[in-house]
Amino acid sequence: MKDKLRGQLDPIVRKRIGKILAYLLRYGAAKEGLAVNDGDFVDLDELLECSLLKGYAQELLKSVITEDVSFRGVKRFEIKQDALNGQQFVRATFGRRLEEKPFHDNSRVKKLGEICLDAIAMNIKQYDFSDFNDDYLISQLIQRLRSKKMLNNQTLDCILSSSLEILDLEGCYLTPKSLAIVRTRCPGLRILNLRRHGYLMTDSNLRSLLQGLPQLETLNLTCCHNLTGRSLESIRTVCPHLRHLNLFGVPRISDEALLQFLCLAESLSYLDIFDRKFESSLYLETATETARQRGIVLLHRDVKDPEVCPRRALTAHLGARGRFW
Repeated sequence: MKDKLRGQLDPIVRKRIGKILAYLLRYGAAKEGLAVNDGDFVDLDELLECSLLKGYAQELLKSVITEDVSFRGVKRFEIKQDALNGQQFVRATFGRRLEEKPFHDNSRVKKLGEICLDAIAMNIKQYDFSDFNDDYLISQLIQRLRSKKMLNNQTLDCILSSSLEILDLEGCYLTPKSLAIVRTRCPGLRILNLRRHGYLMTDSNLRSLLQGLPQLETLNLTCCHNLTGRSLESIRTVCPHLRHLNLFGVPRISDEALLQFLCLAESLSYLDIFDRKFESSLYLETATETARQRGIVLLHRDVKDPEVCPRRALTAHLGARGRFW
């Protein structure tokens, strides 16, 4: 307890508080019994009374909320005040992925929807999803199966259907067979998230997958670090409708291959290469000019032209950390 009541200048304590606040305001507010309002704001007074923050002085908590910044110098939390009653609300500035509260207010009784999803997940093989076209509920079921350690190729094959247009597989353990299931079961996909599947995504695996997804418009390959310029050629030739591509954390693509893709990808309108290290400033200048001429948003930390890298797109990137949704 003494450790929690140390002065405001203790950097270790402030860092610990910052991590707790980040968890609450990005992911776990509902799980910890906090009401989440429009815009993902949480009542400041309720937050300060949260059990996870019990024992920390309120002045210290408020100091961290108002002063804490990320390594990029961006404030991690923001406060707004109700103009009528002066009530204050706080939210995380970026990285919010708040889950819906699974329980009824002031109880541990699960909501009916949660009970139904649990029941379906536990008996997934008894259901026919062939004509089920609710992308959101399918995504919820996939994540529920994953959390229960029940997501495998057999259950994935059960739940996917040809009517799906959006598929988020972040956090799911996949194999080459999983990719084959996606390719054959979901030919109408428009949006696909493969973020953090670097252990699986090679040039050949990606090409094999994309050959069955000709309607793809948005593809997230964040941290798929084994991909090279061959993958860009596959994307360009196999997915002619692709408009949004995220290559954050994909370092093995050559500058030449990237410039060629910028020039030749017919439908491209957005490319995230925020952390890319170009071999020389000439490559960056050429990429920026190409993007300007073609009307492509090019997200890169060193692009200063607001026409090519609008501030709103940069802010969205910092908030999403490589996600499209």
